[in-house]
Amino acid sequence: MPRTCTICEHPERADIDRALSGGWPIARTAATFGISPDALKRHKANHVLPEMRGKLAGDPDLKDFEPLAEMKNLYARISGFLDKAEAADSWPAVVKFHAEARKDLELLAKLSGELDERPQVNILISPHVQQVIIDALHPYPEARQAVADNLASLEAAS
Repeated sequence: MPRTCTICEHPERADIDRALSGGWPIARTAATFGISPDALKRHKANHVLPEMRGKLAGDPDLKDFEPLAEMKNLYARISGFLDKAEAADSWPAVVKFHAEARKDLELLAKLSGELDERPQVNILISPHVQQVIIDALHPYPEARQAVADNLASLEAAS
């Protein structure tokens, strides 16, 4: 029988969900509410995002909402303010608008798929990892040879 989500059962769940939706880091949220970071990660992945997608999909005010287009518009506006602050030699304003433009540009890159922050492991970099794989396949000579050949062809192509 699957375990009940401890965050869904938490008396401060609404506040926890607001913190997660507001971009609070997992560690900060977990510390604030005295909950496990792992439970919080599972809750966010399995319950917050699908629930929020469902609410957003059912909201008539957001039926034509396009996050990428909105982010492009917001970035253009902030960038325009940055230009005006630079023209006015208002350096405190330049610093603030630059910080906002950088954040907007980063989010825009994430939304457009140009910035992928998912962890990646390239086993071709590590000969040690390659050897561990080959050694693990020792009882299966055909598979071992096939993997060795494919690794070699990948290295040759790169």
